[in-house]
Amino acid sequence: MRSGESRVALAGGVFASLNNAMLTTLAKTDMLSPSGACHSFDAAADGTVFSEGVGLVVLKRLADAVADKNPIYGVIHASAINQDGTSNGITAPNGSAQEALIAECYHQHQIQPEQLRYVEAHGTGTKLGDPVEVNALVRAFKQFTNKTHFCALGSVKAQIGHTSASAGVIGLIKLMLCLKHKQLPGQVSFQQLNPLIELDGSAFYITPDTKRF
Repeated sequence: MRSGESRVALAGGVFASLNNAMLTTLAKTDMLSPSGACHSFDAAADGTVFSEGVGLVVLKRLADAVADKNPIYGVIHASAINQDGTSNGITAPNGSAQEALIAECYHQHQIQPEQLRYVEAHGTGTKLGDPVEVNALVRAFKQFTNKTHFCALGSVKAQIGHTSASAGVIGLIKLMLCLKHKQLPGQVSFQQLNPLIELDGSAFYITPDTKRF
């Protein structure tokens, strides 16, 4: 679309669990929640829960969507990607790499974090993965502002579980629905912050209840 080669693109993901091989493997690595819920960001985090899902969005250049009088749910301002590098495995990604990616994206595209009011995180509900991700966000935002508790943090996995290959687009769809209805759903069953997550003095807060904006 940037080069003009295409006017419309479909982006999405599909995940269906057709046998128990994956779940058996993950259970052996203690990645699955024995309580049967994704306790994203919570002290009760004991692993993730996989669910099936399908998500699809239609992408167009903004000018084309306006000209075609399409319903516009959101505008993608920027994107970025990097290599995770050395880490302690799938349950504990490289926080320094995540911090660098966020900061680089904001610098390159002149995004001011103080203007952000919500971040849809990965938030799988694992004891180590959630703190690595959130603390990387905290450090990245502190490179731009010392303002505190202005940006809500959430994860759709608390509601529906981890949909694997479709998790990213489903998180995006959740965000678009939040904008459409002007409200954020609360984090299901959130009671006490994971003690490894450092939100004190940070830009972020977690709301357990639905919030209008």
